[in-house]
Amino acid sequence: MTRIILIGCVRRHLRRGAASVLAAAWLSAAASSAWPATALYGIVDAGLRVLDSGPAGGNVKLGVKAGHRSQSRWGVRGSEELGDGMAAVFALEGGFDLATGAPGQGGRLLGRQAYVGFKGRMGTLALGRFALPGSGTGDFDLFARIDPFSTGFSNVGIQNVFSIATGARVDHGVLWKSEKMSGLRFSLIHSFHIDDLKFPPPAARIRMNGLAASYENGPWYGVATFDRFDHPDAGRPAQANLQMGLTYDAGLIKWHAAYAREHRQFISGAVGSGHGADAVAGMLGVTLRLAGGHLLLARQMRDGKALGSYEADRRVWSLGYESPLSRRTLLYFSLARSSGRKSLDGDPDYNYRQAAVGLRHLF
Repeated sequence: MTRIILIGCVRRHLRRGAASVLAAAWLSAAASSAWPATALYGIVDAGLRVLDSGPAGGNVKLGVKAGHRSQSRWGVRGSEELGDGMAAVFALEGGFDLATGAPGQGGRLLGRQAYVGFKGRMGTLALGRFALPGSGTGDFDLFARIDPFSTGFSNVGIQNVFSIATGARVDHGVLWKSEKMSGLRFSLIHSFHIDDLKFPPPAARIRMNGLAASYENGPWYGVATFDRFDHPDAGRPAQANLQMGLTYDAGLIKWHAAYAREHRQFISGAVGSGHGADAVAGMLGVTLRLAGGHLLLARQMRDGKALGSYEADRRVWSLGYESPLSRRTLLYFSLARSSGRKSLDGDPDYNYRQAAVGLRHLF
């Protein structure tokens, strides 16, 4: 009798165990199909910088420079498979000052990018706030790799002279970025009103259209971006920005070149608040693989066309080195000298020498 009762208990336990295993497997499968793949990510970056913005060393400052190599940020990115090669995607990203803890992008919680959309075989369609394809940052950027400094290193990279590559972003945007097809990739963007703190009033009524294309074939990479900003005031014609870049990776050394034309700039750009002037800009640079890291060098120039008494020219020399300590941690240093000419002559924002060393960590 005791043996019969014991066998019955074992059978009931096994049946319950099997049911538990099946239930757990079903819940796991349901969860994996019902919930998106979501990831928290970010960058923390800070260093020490010496900045001399006065004549003959008359205004030397030493301090902590947060976000020198890459602006510190946090974000959440996710996707959910919808079937037939289609997925829903989203990204929420905000910047912050690591030295103070203050939010970036004028205090916006999600000032770097915030969008939702679909991704499929034809590319990604997104709605929300994002950086332009020529901005040098964000999920839809095509331009950062043109610059040896990846449009980073604070006031060292190509953003010194290229206005769109300063991290230009728009609100109320619709963007499509194609998948790569035989090395080609295209992007289209429209903003119904670019209500962004980067742009002067009445930004809420400025519309923007842009297109971009890139091509990659072996060691070659090329990109061109065009952006047009239509101001509602009849007395302020449209602004147009054309950027082009090319790199050639020869193995030990990588060559970089870029060119830009800016027509009637009125948005805040490489030389501060716009005055409606035209300008041309250029950059030549190299990336040299050295001692397990990268030695970076660039020469940048900007020539503005005279508009009344205003004419802004600028020249910049930049040198840097990146040394990876691990897959996620980078030690870096940089040197730069900027000289503003004509209307920028003597302005400490454009006339300086600087040296910086810092640490960047990805998570």
